[in-house]
Amino acid sequence: MQASGGKPVPPENFHITLVFLGNLDAAAAAAAREAAAGVRSKGFSLALDRLGFWPGPRLVWLGPSEVPEAGRILAAMLVTALRVRGLTPDAQSFFPHVTLARKVSKPGEFGRTPMIPWPVEEFVLARSIMRPSGSEYRVLASWSLAAG
Repeated sequence: MQASGGKPVPPENFHITLVFLGNLDAAAAAAAREAAAGVRSKGFSLALDRLGFWPGPRLVWLGPSEVPEAGRILAAMLVTALRVRGLTPDAQSFFPHVTLARKVSKPGEFGRTPMIPWPVEEFVLARSIMRPSGSEYRVLASWSLAAG
């Protein structure tokens, strides 16, 4: 990635965003916890097999060629529960991906990507904290998904 001018994301920061909420105050974070606690869904697995590049944010990402229906349902249920509690989640549809590098100036050719299984057995409410070295993620709460 360094040849592309990009900054690799450390593996400990790999995650897939189910719903983006932005900055939340204490009351909104509590409402998000309540919303998530009421969501019941099955676990599923993602087959991460596709590399891509978004030129606007200059990101290289790894995602699935196909999004399982269970993933779309989980995201939709969570968005609905959040809106019922007065929160306004990002309106973009669920596109699971892992950001591999940021600030990429020239992504080059990706070639074939071996499939990496990503089992989804829980979801979390996480807070992103900006540090001079990059983002740090803190899990505030987690919820298990039923066996898929």
